[in-house]
Amino acid sequence: MRFIETYLNWLVGVAVFVAVIVVSAHYIHAYERMTAKRPDVTVTIPEGSTVYDIDRILAEKGVLPRGQFIAAAQGYEGELFPDTYNFYLDATATSVIQKCLDTFGAKAQPLLAADPHGEQDLIIASMVQKEVASSTDMAIVAGILEKRLAAGMFLNVDATICYAKQVAAPTSTQGCYPLTAADLKLASPYNTYLHTGLPPTPIGNPGVAAIEATLHPATSSYWYYLSDSKTGETIYAKTLDEQLANQKKYL
Repeated sequence: MRFIETYLNWLVGVAVFVAVIVVSAHYIHAYERMTAKRPDVTVTIPEGSTVYDIDRILAEKGVLPRGQFIAAAQGYEGELFPDTYNFYLDATATSVIQKCLDTFGAKAQPLLAADPHGEQDLIIASMVQKEVASSTDMAIVAGILEKRLAAGMFLNVDATICYAKQVAAPTSTQGCYPLTAADLKLASPYNTYLHTGLPPTPIGNPGVAAIEATLHPATSSYWYYLSDSKTGETIYAKTLDEQLANQKKYL
C-alpha cells in the first residue's frame, strides 16, 4: 500500500510539473508576442503637404494603401502637422491622423489659439507656405494677402489652383506648373482667380514659420508678387502695371 501511495504521489508530482511547464510555456509565448517589436518606418511630411500629398507619401513608405488616407482625413486639411514621424507598418489611417493632430495641438494650436481669427489665419498660412519659402517673404506675402482681402480684391494665389486640381484628380501624378489659361478658369471654390475672399479650407498643412508669419504680417507698400521662374526669387510690385511688367520679365 505504501508503495502504491508513493507511486501515486509521484505521478501527481509529475503531472503538476508537466502542467507548470505547459502553463509557463504558454505565458512565455504570450509575453514574447506582446513584447515583440512591431516594424515601423520613418516618414517625413514636408511643410505645405496636402492630404493628397501625404496619402502618396504614406503609400510609398508602405504604411497605408493609396487612397485610404484621403478617405479618412477629409476635414482635417491644415491640421495634419508637417513633421518627421515613426509609423507602424500595420498602422490604421485613424492612428496616423491622430498622431498628426496631436503634433498640431502641441506645436501650432497654441499659436493660433492666441488669435481671435485662428481659423482664417490657418487658411492664409497654408497659402503663404505654398507660395514662398523664406520667413521674410512669408511675412511680406501674408501682409499682401491681408490687404487684398480687406480691399475685396481677388487673391490670385496660384497655389489655390494647384489645390483645386488635386481635389479634382486626387491620385494624379501630374505636376501643377506652369499654369495654363484653362487652369485659371477652373470651376472650383478654391480658385482665387474666380472668387474673392478666402478658399473654403486650408490648401495644405503649414509649418510654424508660415503660421507665425501670418500672425505677424509685415507692413509694406506692395500689392502684388510673383516668383522668378529661373531663380525662385520673389519679385514684388506696388501697382498692377508694375506687376504686368514683372510677369513679362520674370515668367
